[in-house]
Amino acid sequence: MKNKEAVSPVIGTVLLLGITVVFASMMFLWVSSITLQTSSGPVGTLAVDRKADSMFVNYTITLTAFRPKTDPKDVVCYFYENDILRGNFDFPETPESHIPINVIVNGDGKSGTANWTNDDNNRVSSYDIIKISIGDMGNENDRKTLSTYSFALRYEPNGALIAEEILQ
Repeated sequence: MKNKEAVSPVIGTVLLLGITVVFASMMFLWVSSITLQTSSGPVGTLAVDRKADSMFVNYTITLTAFRPKTDPKDVVCYFYENDILRGNFDFPETPESHIPINVIVNGDGKSGTANWTNDDNNRVSSYDIIKISIGDMGNENDRKTLSTYSFALRYEPNGALIAEEILQ
């Protein structure tokens, strides 16, 4: 008689299947992490505070969450009304710089300024503040229309929406 010590065929098959499942899971997680890193831009949320007087409407927009920190050249600000683009401007490249903006309200261009407050080495990040002041808003219909607009930030390289909020 010969000594035939070996693993039974059933146990061998179970071990082989188990190793295959673990290997396939590891590959799936690895590939998923690569595609998530390269497929989109930053993500964030906004909080909007509105103050108006007889001539101006002032918005203070706080980036309550924003990650990862991003170069301001890669962020564009948009105004939408019911998903129709009504105006846009490039994100200020340096904090505290005032740039002119143009917003269209009822077919009329409304001018204003925007600035950006940042304390993180000129990178767009959480808790940054964008202040927008739009002038010549004496017409009550213009004010009501602008309050139905939404303000959005988009990632310029691929157009991905970062955050959007209604300007109530």
